[in-house]
Amino acid sequence: AFPHITCELACLPDERGTVSMRLFGAPATIRQDPWFIGLISSLVVGKTLKGCGLTEEVQAFDRPAYEAGIPIVPPVTGSEMLREDVRIPMADGHLNSARLFTPAVLESDEQLTPLVIYIHGGGWCLGNALTQPYDSMCSSLSRQLNWRVLSINYRLAPEHPFPTPVEDVFDVLTWLADPASQAVVPPSADRQRVVLMGESAGANLAACASLMWRDRQPQGVAVAHQVLFSPCLPTRPLRPSRTDPLRANGAFLPAWLMLWMEEQYAGSAMSVDELSRKAYANPLAASTLAGMPPLTGVVGGAEGLLDEGVELFEAVKAAGVDAEWREYEHGYHAFVILPIGQAPAAWAYARERLQKSLVGSSSV
Repeated sequence: AFPHITCELACLPDERGTVSMRLFGAPATIRQDPWFIGLISSLVVGKTLKGCGLTEEVQAFDRPAYEAGIPIVPPVTGSEMLREDVRIPMADGHLNSARLFTPAVLESDEQLTPLVIYIHGGGWCLGNALTQPYDSMCSSLSRQLNWRVLSINYRLAPEHPFPTPVEDVFDVLTWLADPASQAVVPPSADRQRVVLMGESAGANLAACASLMWRDRQPQGVAVAHQVLFSPCLPTRPLRPSRTDPLRANGAFLPAWLMLWMEEQYAGSAMSVDELSRKAYANPLAASTLAGMPPLTGVVGGAEGLLDEGVELFEAVKAAGVDAEWREYEHGYHAFVILPIGQAPAAWAYARERLQKSLVGSSSV
């Protein structure tokens, strides 16, 4: 009753001896488990999106209806974690909301620690940092790393198409470089060890803002690492995993929805083909990826965006950047946002990479 994904697996050890898994076509089986093909797709695509006017047949998006169905989670502070809702000014004066997570052990500690900026996914159109699963996910990340996490919102398409979302993310970096930001994010959050992290469209924005940081070289802030979970890139022509009919109805991101989201992000001023040639929308279009921050990548073997994610990771590594990634065989798109299946292992891998890169320890 549920589709399977068939593919051939090749285990290719890299120079460090790490085994990475790549997909090439058929005939071995990578299975999409019934619980996420059925239950999650039904809840996310069938209920939430249909309730705001988004279906494959009729795509009349109603943002107020969408937002009404995604409740804001209050910033509850407990004994281990402090939460604070803040407003961050953009270059044009607009204020975006964000939530700052501070482990209680850091509240009175002036020792410098890295700062993670988490960028939510949602195809550049959906999502909110102040909702679940992002509140629980960022709280857990902050507690396990013992670093502050700033989970940010950005303006969304179709009301705000490219380049507004990625410019908003970059504006958070320039704001952090301003001494006025220290009244919100304490100076012990090290501006020279900033991590850009996100899933899906958030991973896209993390990569593109990292590219902006390399190109524009803002003073007073440094992107020291990028963590990309299931990045989506508006690549053209479409890569094989995007056109694989066995992946067309994958959990969280059916093929028709990804296309709709790309069209909204492109806006009325350009086609998706034109968007695909903009480096700050699709880093694969950049003339060079040399000088990018170190990269940690995660992709799911069963997701439609597999090929473009791996292509980006390989291109960054080929440019001489410290880049490592793992493919989780049964992972669906953005599987890390639910704390089940292979998600805990993917998070542990990302935390270990960050510790090694920014602290020199793998104790997390």
